[in-house]
Amino acid sequence: TIHSYLKLSPKEDYENGQLILEIIPDSKVKKVDVLLIDEASMVGKSLYNFIDDAMNRSLVKCIIWVSDKHQLDPVLDEINPIYNKDIHKYQLTKIIRQAEGNPIITLANKFRKCIEHKIYPENDTIIKSIEDMKCKEIEIHNNDNDFMNRCFNSEYKAVENLIVSYTNKYTNNLNKMIRNILIPDSDTYVLDEHLIFNTVHTKNKEVIHNNNETIKIKKIQKNYSDIYKMVYWDIEDYEGRYFKAVDINDWHIFDTEIQKLANAAMKEKDRNAKRIIWSEYFDLKNEYQKVSYTYACTVHKSQGSSVNEIFINYIGVINSDPE
Repeated sequence: TIHSYLKLSPKEDYENGQLILEIIPDSKVKKVDVLLIDEASMVGKSLYNFIDDAMNRSLVKCIIWVSDKHQLDPVLDEINPIYNKDIHKYQLTKIIRQAEGNPIITLANKFRKCIEHKIYPENDTIIKSIEDMKCKEIEIHNNDNDFMNRCFNSEYKAVENLIVSYTNKYTNNLNKMIRNILIPDSDTYVLDEHLIFNTVHTKNKEVIHNNNETIKIKKIQKNYSDIYKMVYWDIEDYEGRYFKAVDINDWHIFDTEIQKLANAAMKEKDRNAKRIIWSEYFDLKNEYQKVSYTYACTVHKSQGSSVNEIFINYIGVINSDPE
């Protein structure tokens, strides 16, 4: 990843409660002639500045950016400044990863033009345009039961298929539904189950698990926090790393405790007191982790995947904020 190449690590900012990137002290970045960066639309301004700095320090001679600016934007950051730079630009026109004449390409280009010209049709119009294509590769289901039955009408293979939704909320709901189908009447987490981290997990300023990292459970023990009145799990993964996972059914309790500290820090006027509260905030977030099932993921996390079938939960788009 760009982060590992540039030796970037998250740093806790006790002024505003945010995680910011910094270069790992005393680290050395390998000099390269060419740095090729894929999915460049998802590189935000803050990460771009580190890349630009590497160029200025002659660590990189040439950068090749590969992207479509009308794909996904970076999360919680400004768009990549590279699109406004006066640089050599080339357009790729030959489609490699889809069969020639695939109607999905026609549909994707329609969506791309909508984004390019900032003309966004109503949801009903989008669905009708898909139905009018009469494309056998695309199916539309109008309720969760039909959708889930179609997902699992044969043995579900996570490697070959992908289920996506627009928001974390709907993705988590999908994951619960899928797990109840595949592993009914079981504990929240079980041995050899795969889980994915929703945030970076650090301990003593060292990254233990990265954001979006997938692990497999080797050992597990259920526990209860008398302080926070919530269930959590002591887990060891197959890399020998330990962490405490908040039971997915008690996420709301954990989120409430986290929000209390964040609210107190934002209201505090004294700078030193504010830093202490933000420190407590990060300590709690690092002590307990929110890990999800891996059956479904958000659109952003699915970027760049190659699968046989993709199942899209469109409900999350319909019910989301138009912005």
